[in-house]
Amino acid sequence: MATPTPTTTFLLLSSIYPVLRSIIDAIVLIGVSAILGVHVHASNALGAVSVLLLGLLSMAVFGIMSAAFALVFKRGDPMTWMLGSVTWLLSGVLYPTTVLPPALATIAWMLPTTHALSALRALTLTEASTSAVRADLLYLTAFAAIGLPASLWLFSLAVNHAKRAGTLGQF
Repeated sequence: MATPTPTTTFLLLSSIYPVLRSIIDAIVLIGVSAILGVHVHASNALGAVSVLLLGLLSMAVFGIMSAAFALVFKRGDPMTWMLGSVTWLLSGVLYPTTVLPPALATIAWMLPTTHALSALRALTLTEASTSAVRADLLYLTAFAAIGLPASLWLFSLAVNHAKRAGTLGQF
């Protein structure tokens, strides 16, 4: 961070391992599912990969904002824990979003993971077409298109603040 490396380059290169690890985890989970007899439709593999990439980009927004928080305040980001909990509880990971009360369903709809999970399930478990999940794809695309530049801008502000304050190396 103290080098003249551009902020976006630093962020992209530092995220390679977690992304590769997540891809390997997903492949293992799909393999275990196949062994256990869950039939995964591969006919929409390209659509599923698109959803995964858009979901990754959308969730990267929160990771970058969390890193900006940590740079400025020099402590762990409480928002990451809260967002992770809300995501697990509301986005359809543990139970369908259709059972949520209207207010919580609205919050669930705003989470990118809700759209990514919905689209992935439709594409891989029910063999839906990519056009059937178009709304989810559009939401994820819009979220990433707006959120990534905004979060990168916030991270850049945080780096500049830490450099001016002389606290870049402190954590």
